[in-house]
Amino acid sequence: MPVLSNDSIFFKALTRLGSVLNMKSLVVSQEYRDAFILAEITFKHQLVFCPLQRKQVRLNPPPANITEDQLQYAGKELDEDLALQLALGNCDPATLKIVHDFNPDKIVSS
Repeated sequence: MPVLSNDSIFFKALTRLGSVLNMKSLVVSQEYRDAFILAEITFKHQLVFCPLQRKQVRLNPPPANITEDQLQYAGKELDEDLALQLALGNCDPATLKIVHDFNPDKIVSS
């Protein structure tokens, strides 16, 4: 699954890496370039929990040219209630079983 076009700035930079590092024998493969771009997409567009919206959101909205396939490592959207319970620490992240019942809306101040 190629993720770089030949006119991409990253494609050009990674292709010229050997010259820039003065290592003429260094060849950056297409597979490495694709993996590099997937890692960057994963980092920039990961799913995070927004406490203000109380739901998962992308850290940065992906541009139109990024496909769902390219976002596969950036997190899987969960049911909204499950995501909230995980964020509150009420759910065991390994088993997804409820272990607490903390609710910030029911905090009584003294």
